[in-house]
Amino acid sequence: YGCLEQTVSSVFPQLFLKNLIALTVNEEKRTEKNVISAINRLKSFQHSNGGFGYWPQASYADDWATNYAGHFLLMADLNGFSIPSGMLSKWKEFQRQKAISWSYNAGYANDELVQAYRLYTLALARAPESGAMNRLLEKRDLSPGARWRLASAYFLTGKKEISLQLVKGVPVAVKSYNEMGGSFGSDLRDKAMILQTLVQLDLRTQANPLAREIMLALGQNDLRSTQEISFGLMAVAEYTGYREANGLSATVQQGTEAASSLKSDKPVVVHEVNITPGVKSALAVKNTGKGLLFARLVTSGIPAPGEGTE
Repeated sequence: YGCLEQTVSSVFPQLFLKNLIALTVNEEKRTEKNVISAINRLKSFQHSNGGFGYWPQASYADDWATNYAGHFLLMADLNGFSIPSGMLSKWKEFQRQKAISWSYNAGYANDELVQAYRLYTLALARAPESGAMNRLLEKRDLSPGARWRLASAYFLTGKKEISLQLVKGVPVAVKSYNEMGGSFGSDLRDKAMILQTLVQLDLRTQANPLAREIMLALGQNDLRSTQEISFGLMAVAEYTGYREANGLSATVQQGTEAASSLKSDKPVVVHEVNITPGVKSALAVKNTGKGLLFARLVTSGIPAPGEGTE
């Protein structure tokens, strides 16, 4: 619908596609064009005070939208994209003022997570607001989601020990939920954010099963929100980059044909197989590498004349 959340979600994962799969020249150009288009479109969402509205020309800046847009712009900047002059500096000042003046609002869902995410983006922008971070750290009964995101903020400021203490004993499991407003959160979105922190803190024992859970969830045909897909793909990209760079090695054999060898330094490979309608054919995938290998078969086709449904 053209809102900020969907605008950012549609392009945020494209910043990391090149880390997941080998792209053709045309795919790289299309991805670059999409990101640049989104950056330019975001200018119409930004207010004079630096915050971002949920819709263009919105009457007020939305806290979660401002966090999300700023996070994307920071990562785009780190990936070599040009950000319009003043866009990030005005955003940082807005975030700083919001972080300093924040007080807990029990009536706003995920309010602690919103503040923790805000502090994380400021740390990512190399403008950490230490006083606000310490105040949130000292809050009693801080929600698990806020703890994980705040831990990432402390890690970015070089305080890994505080990060580890923050999440010590905190579960990675998230109760199923879907938020239709506010931060538009869900259990899958939050799990992806937790995985990002686990990767930063090198907590492999917890990261490995959570990464597999997220990958399986993204691979299902269930209807997912744009934010779930965005954070999920970001977390998976960071996770695969953090694991040992063993590359991918496998063979694929279809029926009695000779096996094809697949090798790549990327964690994802697409291999096309020929399917003859009405003819059964066995497909065997063998892992010849050192890491885990997940295989997924995706089929599509056109119904034969007279067999289609209206």
